Order: sequence, then structure tokens, then C-alpha cells
Amino acid sequence: MNTDLVLKAEQLLAQLVPSDLLPGGMENLEPGDTGMPPRLRISQRNRPIDTGAGEAPAGSIVNTLTGEIFEAGVEIVPIVFFPTTRVMWPPTFSAENDPMCLSDDGEWPYVGVGRKVSDPQSGPCESCTYAQFGDDGTPPTCKRQRNFLVLLVDSMEPAILTLSSTALKSARTLTTLARTQGLRKSVMFTAREMDNDKGRWHVPAFTAGNKLAAPVVLAIIEQRNELANLIITADVDDVEQVTIDPQPDFEESDELPF
Repeated sequence: MNTDLVLKAEQLLAQLVPSDLLPGGMENLEPGDTGMPPRLRISQRNRPIDTGAGEAPAGSIVNTLTGEIFEAGVEIVPIVFFPTTRVMWPPTFSAENDPMCLSDDGEWPYVGVGRKVSDPQSGPCESCTYAQFGDDGTPPTCKRQRNFLVLLVDSMEPAILTLSSTALKSARTLTTLARTQGLRKSVMFTAREMDNDKGRWHVPAFTAGNKLAAPVVLAIIEQRNELANLIITADVDDVEQVTIDPQPDFEESDELPF
């Protein structure tokens, strides 16, 4: 092939904006049509994650797409702070229940089609009765979810990390590490065991990781720029926080706004 023609074609391609390289009719896609990165979840003692090849050990971190199990933790880099989402489950929960209400932006309840919601509220979420602490300190029925897009350092693959209930304290730590370190250092994500007289469970823990080489940082920046516009949806598949025990194993007063 003529070299001049190849160069000219490459120059023209370089002038295109990213949207020019996508299929037509993108506006007709519905939630769920666009593949999202997998989620990282912690396998719990009385709600183990089935990877397809067996149950993940309690306290291990699981990649929901590949089934990969990280028993000693996983090295990540937070690259995008997603909006806060919300989910409200029925007072008596079972795995077959649909959420009563949910919000994909933390501001207004979901009223679309495609996902089952049994009792959607009118909103806005900020003033909704179910999003408030009770006078006696009872935590809100509607649970906040903090969402992060992270890169797995070993594979440079993206994943979504959603933290709610007792994990909201850990979300503060992750946010602080991400803001102070930027993309120059990684974060170690492990699971810390907690217990009281009602049971035992695992919560996420985050500590400063390793300094990253310049080529790795550049690759991370490229991934961040490509994925920054992903649209997050409320996580209604991870019910570990409400099914750890019929009587909560944790002090839900940990779910303080921040």
C-alpha cells in the first residue's frame, strides 16, 4: 500500500474526536446495554461469594467478572470519584426482594424502566423521611453508597468499588488517600475482620501503597481520561450489608454524612 496514503489516513483519524469512533444511535441505549467494569466485593462468612469455581473464603476480595480471588488484598489506584447513589430495602429483607427505592445520583429517586422498584419515593432524596436519622439515632432506612472507579495495578484493569453502611468510614480513608497521593502512589485494599456479641464480618481497609513508575502513571492517566464519563448506577446486587445477620452485626450509626 502507498505509504503516503497510509500516513494521510492516520492523520485524518487523529483529527477525529472520540464520539466519531462510536456506533450511531448511542442515544437509544438503555441502562445495562453498556458494559460496566466489574465490581470488587468482600466475601462474608455467612454470605460467601460464589465465583463459579467455588465459594470465596470469608474476608477475601473478589472480582465479580473474572472470579479472581484476592485473599491477601489487592493493590489499586482510585481514578474517578463517582456520584453517591442510594438504595432502600424493605424492613424485612430477603434475597428475592426488590429494592423499595433507589437513586443513581443520590439526589432524585429512580423512576425509569428496566429495574424493579417496589415503592419509589417522590424525592428529592435530601429531604426524604427515609434518608434521615431518627430522633433516637436510628440510621436512615435509605442507605448511601460511595462509589469509586479504581484500577487494579497488576492488570491495569478498571473496577468499581461501592462502599456503604459500616464501610462508609473506610470510604473516608480511601478518599483522603486518593486526594493526598493523587495518581502517583497506589492504595492497598484489604479486608479487616470485626466482631461483637452478635457476629463477625469483614469491612474494607485502605492503606498507602507503593510509588508508581512514570510509565505506569501515564497509563493510569490515559485510563482515567477514557473512563471519567462512565455513568454509575446504584448497586442493588451487593446485599452483604443488609444480610450479614438478621440482627445487624454492626453499629449503623457509623453511617454518618461526610
